[in-house]
Amino acid sequence: MYAISDLHLSFAVDKPRDIFGDGWQDHFEKVKADWLGEGSPPKTPCCSAAISPWGISVAEAAPDYAALAELPGRKIVLRGNHDYYWSTLSKMRAAFPDFDFVQNNCVRAGNVLVAGLARLDAPVLLEPPPKTPRSTRANSRGSASPSPT
Repeated sequence: MYAISDLHLSFAVDKPRDIFGDGWQDHFEKVKADWLGEGSPPKTPCCSAAISPWGISVAEAAPDYAALAELPGRKIVLRGNHDYYWSTLSKMRAAFPDFDFVQNNCVRAGNVLVAGLARLDAPVLLEPPPKTPRSTRANSRGSASPSPT
């Protein structure tokens, strides 16, 4: 499996990536070179997140998907946080039939299942659980009486 994320393509929308620095110059050509690699191409590329973040419609995202479609291998795509054109799974399948999409489902690739999960609000995940008042904690005997100080 070949996994890649955040391609940030913009073939239909005038948002060139190289405005963010020289490292972004011809970035899709670099992606293609890595995708094709030496030897045989990957059998199952898995692309997740922000394939076409500047496209706000399927029509604007279409050239970005067309560029990926030209590359070899089965493409499994998970929705990215900038993929505003993505409304429903059925619309994505209809617009881009050469791709497998993950949305409230999973896709089998050989002996691997590809699934996605929406990012939860990180601060909520990092908050410690509420403190239990000392007077209601169970003591070493298992009762809920106050612990000795």
